[in-house]
Amino acid sequence: METNKKNEVIENETMTLVLEEFNQELKSANQVNSDLVREVNTLNSKVDAIKSALDTQKPITVSTDVTPIENTLQEKFAEILAKIPQVIPVQHHHHFDKKDSKKFIIGGIILLLVIAISSGLSLSLWSENSLLHENALKFRMIRVVRPANAHWADSVYFKDPEAAEQITRKKEADRQTLEQAETNARQVQLDAERAKVRVEKLRKR
Repeated sequence: METNKKNEVIENETMTLVLEEFNQELKSANQVNSDLVREVNTLNSKVDAIKSALDTQKPITVSTDVTPIENTLQEKFAEILAKIPQVIPVQHHHHFDKKDSKKFIIGGIILLLVIAISSGLSLSLWSENSLLHENALKFRMIRVVRPANAHWADSVYFKDPEAAEQITRKKEADRQTLEQAETNARQVQLDAERAKVRVEKLRKR
């Protein structure tokens, strides 16, 4: 807002200067017109003198050469036209204060944060949608291959969704525990076999 006010003040000052110059030129033009009027009045007085001399039949010698007057008028008009500007120059000055630059920087940072958060939410939603699509496809496959199991899952869920969720979590935890136990057992068996091989190597020495 402060920058716009400064620009308006500068434009107003520029227009004021241009108008003052134009008023001065108009004053000069008025002065020339006044001179022209005086010359015309002089010429008219001379014409009147000639008419009166013709009426009275008195020989009066009057100079009627208007070439100097015409030359003077042409020069004055040429000077006026040369001084009047055909295009009024208007300069626009754009200033950025430190406060404005800080506002732009803060706005840019906020915009980047909003874009980052939006991108993260979009990726999260896309991942969840992909997982839901995969689970739906797996359930459809189970329903086709083993309809009895699919019917059991549907009946348990519709009877008590919370109980179905608890049962599912318990089954998943038991499965993970079983898989971890099997992995540990395989690792122990593998370590035992390696130890047995080492013992046999040591006996052969």
